[in-house]
Amino acid sequence: MVVALREPRRSGRPWSCSVRRSSGAPCRCSPSGTPPSSSRRAPRARRAIGALLGLAPEGIVLGRGRCPGCGAEDHGPPRLARPALPLAISLSRSAGWGVLALGAGPGIGVDAEALRPVGASLLTGSVLTEAERAHLRAHPAGALREAAFHRAWTRKEAVVKAVGVGLVGTALDRLETRPERAGPVRLTHHGTGRTTRWLVEDLTVDARLAVALARPEGPAARGPVHLHPPA
Repeated sequence: MVVALREPRRSGRPWSCSVRRSSGAPCRCSPSGTPPSSSRRAPRARRAIGALLGLAPEGIVLGRGRCPGCGAEDHGPPRLARPALPLAISLSRSAGWGVLALGAGPGIGVDAEALRPVGASLLTGSVLTEAERAHLRAHPAGALREAAFHRAWTRKEAVVKAVGVGLVGTALDRLETRPERAGPVRLTHHGTGRTTRWLVEDLTVDARLAVALARPEGPAARGPVHLHPPA
């Protein structure tokens, strides 16, 4: 299991989030548009994966797996198309940080978010569970509330990435992340016609960044996490 990082830039933009519910379409997954093989972060991801596997970046090809919600191939989770190894990958970026998670198993999810101010609207929307909102309201506006929100949010997004669906493919207000607890925590995702359970860890990388890593509950989640600092 590896998480690779690159150098950060500061970001002071306040948090905002708008997640629209589906109106009954068969698949509520969120197409991500640009495939990982052609995104701006792909060259860095290929270099990082190549370095970890001892291969040249030219030998690394990124693609997409099938969406677990509808079976489509245009918005499924990222996958390692070449070399053909049984490895799951996940990518995240925030405020100049680039985070890559690579590990054995059927799925993996990582999310990184630069710490930013949290608006009051996030405490009343459909992003948090009632227990999560109560935990945030217990803290005055400021650093403690921001840390609690980012802990909850990165845990949620790490799980939905590991499952392979987008944010709008998950009822976020049903995904309980227990931000009052230090990780690792065991979380349950309901959706895609099945229930899955994940072990989620908070990774300490930088005081300005919240990072969460989700792995399937079971033997695959018991291995160590190796952090590779920016090159």
